[in-house]
Amino acid sequence: MEEVKKFLSSAGLRPADIPTALVIHEVLGVSVLLSAWAACWAVKPSRNLLNALQVRKLPEWQKAQENVNKSKLINFVRNSKYLSSRRGAELGVAFGESYFLRKLCMPVLIPLKLWMTYQLVGWARGEQEKGAETGH
Repeated sequence: MEEVKKFLSSAGLRPADIPTALVIHEVLGVSVLLSAWAACWAVKPSRNLLNALQVRKLPEWQKAQENVNKSKLINFVRNSKYLSSRRGAELGVAFGESYFLRKLCMPVLIPLKLWMTYQLVGWARGEQEKGAETGH
C-alpha cells in the first residue's frame, strides 16, 4: 500500500483526488461505449471489416455475441415499444460490433483513458484552486 501512496504522490495526486478520478474515468468509459456503439450503428462495420476479423478472432467474436445476448440494455432496446424490431436488431448488432472493436482496442484505450483521467484531474484541481484563490 505504501508503494501505491508513493506512486500517486510522485504523480502529484492526493487521496482527495481519487473520487474525482473515478468519476472522470467512468465518464470516459461510458463515452467510449456510447460513441463506439453509435459509430458502429452508423457505419455498420460488420458488412466489411468485421467479416475478416471475425474469422481471425473467432473466440473474441463469440464472446461479443454472448455479451449481446446477455445484455440487459440490449434486451431493453429490443423490447422497446418505441423502436421497430428492425431498428432494435440493428442496435443489437451495433452493440456487438462495438464490444468487439473496444476489446481489440483495449491495449490503446486503457492507457489513453488513464492518461486522460490524470490530465483532467490535474485540470480540475487547478480550477478548484483558482476558485479558492478568487473566493468563488
